[in-house]
Amino acid sequence: MSQDPTRNAPPATAEPRDDAPPIPEEAPRSPGPAGPGTIREQVRRDAERLRRAAALLSHGAIAGVVALHVGASATLTAIVFARPFPYALMYPLMGFLLLNLLGIRFVAVAAGRRTAAIRAMITNLAMHAFFLYVLFDQIPARTVVQRRLIERPDQWILLLPIGLYLAAMAGMIIQGFLVRRSRRIAAQG
Repeated sequence: MSQDPTRNAPPATAEPRDDAPPIPEEAPRSPGPAGPGTIREQVRRDAERLRRAAALLSHGAIAGVVALHVGASATLTAIVFARPFPYALMYPLMGFLLLNLLGIRFVAVAAGRRTAAIRAMITNLAMHAFFLYVLFDQIPARTVVQRRLIERPDQWILLLPIGLYLAAMAGMIIQGFLVRRSRRIAAQG
């Protein structure tokens, strides 16, 4: 009488057994346009970058700079739509563009890409300097055309968003130094 060999075999489970041979790792693929490594390694690197970005957000420095920038843009938007300014839509759109540039800078810093962060900082400073020049130019009284000629008085109230934008730029620079210092401390410890 012959016995069935599967009769005494343990039930099949999804869990790996201790005596099972190890599963061989996938051989590394040739470097493609994205660089060396597998997709899994790229996903791990991206996840680590996101963790670092979240850590920076938890410090509050980025949140403070973004709050200053959003406050400046909101204040400026209220001013240009309440008073006679030509092309009033340009100002909130420029604030949105500058906020996106600021985000690019923060992502570059969080990813540890020093040259990209420096380029983003230079771009931010140049674009903000241009926009602040435009805002300073709008302060003196002038004639504005809005369906008819209007003599607009001095707009000293524009100093409020200008000051907030300047504080946001100073905060961006300080935040970069704080991140660099915290990385040095972490490397030493």
